[in-house]
Amino acid sequence: MHSVIHNRLLESLHRQYGIPRSSEYFLSSLDDNSNLYIINGGGQKKILKRNWLLTIDRTTKLEELLVQLCASDITPWVFKTKNGRYHFKLDGEIFSLMAYIVKQPMDFHVCFEAAIGRIANMHIIMSEIEHDNLMAPLAVDYEDLQAVYNKYNCSELIYLLDQVSELKDAVRRQLVHNDLHPGNFIQAVSGKVYLIDFDSYSVNYLIADVMFAAFRLGNGNINFITDFLEKYDSLNPLTEEEKKYAFLFLANDFAKKIGFILHEKEKGDGFYMKDYDKYNNYLKQTLAIMNSGSWLSGSNKF
Repeated sequence: MHSVIHNRLLESLHRQYGIPRSSEYFLSSLDDNSNLYIINGGGQKKILKRNWLLTIDRTTKLEELLVQLCASDITPWVFKTKNGRYHFKLDGEIFSLMAYIVKQPMDFHVCFEAAIGRIANMHIIMSEIEHDNLMAPLAVDYEDLQAVYNKYNCSELIYLLDQVSELKDAVRRQLVHNDLHPGNFIQAVSGKVYLIDFDSYSVNYLIADVMFAAFRLGNGNINFITDFLEKYDSLNPLTEEEKKYAFLFLANDFAKKIGFILHEKEKGDGFYMKDYDKYNNYLKQTLAIMNSGSWLSGSNKF
């Protein structure tokens, strides 16, 4: 079965990029979900990515974004097809071909400033791209969130939604990455840091995207998060409201992820339940920081 799929992909790579039809070229899966392949041949390696969260209607804006991200060296180089696109479609799936990066284990305490610099530059680029109110691919609208929270007796999460709704005009909304966890950073052996996996890009609160990165990269450590925000603020200044309500918007982001997981469960799809405990714990950590007041004292650093 794999050989049939691999042969079809190799044929598509020939048509789309001119990669030779030759036994010298072969594919190897890099993960169990067949989302990543390494292409060997011609003395070079490339990465073929199946963009499983990306839909055709969302590729146009991403194409516009990738032009600038590649030019700014924020993401590994993405090759264009013969017709000048960054993606191609096969059997309803969307694929992209990227440069292979020889990477090393990443220590975010060592490459702290480099990682934040990449995030800040990415957000600046994204802020300049016109957009509609583009919803994240794994998201649920307000009414459905309310319904699922009520069913699972999560009234405190409805309160979070309402608080953020009241503040929506006080903070910036723009295109963001929407999934800045440690696995979406690569450190090359040269030391250069790259961001990857823009499949989940959407319009969201800027401070939520910044805080998600700070929390995930620092494993919820308040000192790391505070230092992260101070450095980020020096590169892409945050407003006073964004600093003041940073943890509220982070808590809301985790709450919405929990709501999505429960919503999918109600629809009969339990695939995402594997992440329920993780996001529930992240939310508890965030609320504990808010309730302790340690963030308010730490915010004086700005």
